[in-house]
Amino acid sequence: SVVYALVSQEPDVIVSDYSEAIGNFRTFATLLLPKLEKTENKAWDIEIPGHYAFHFVRISGFGFMCMYEKNQTKSKGSTFLKNLSANFLTAFYEAGSPTGQNEVWQFGVGFKKTIKDLMVAHDEALQINPDWGNIM
Repeated sequence: SVVYALVSQEPDVIVSDYSEAIGNFRTFATLLLPKLEKTENKAWDIEIPGHYAFHFVRISGFGFMCMYEKNQTKSKGSTFLKNLSANFLTAFYEAGSPTGQNEVWQFGVGFKKTIKDLMVAHDEALQINPDWGNIM
């Protein structure tokens, strides 16, 4: 399952993030973001020691990243990020593309619930889709 997810904006500032778990995810992500290439539409997979891996993509100047359990395939992280980026960009542009630091921060706070909802939907899809094997 997806353990942590975030949306960042240049220069690697976290706009919105969410996790049900307790951990140093945000700190680790803050250290990792500046090290990632700034290429648009290129996906990155970063494996770390332990049970987790990160999947990252940059679209329209925003970074989208999720941390997921390594027992999932990379395509599951990719699918989650496609949903996250589509939801974020739609909501961001519908909100009039906030530009001020405070406006972006307020938008990001409101977007946390969307990240949570996407994570729940993603986990439910993993549990009920027979084509994805026995995840539970």
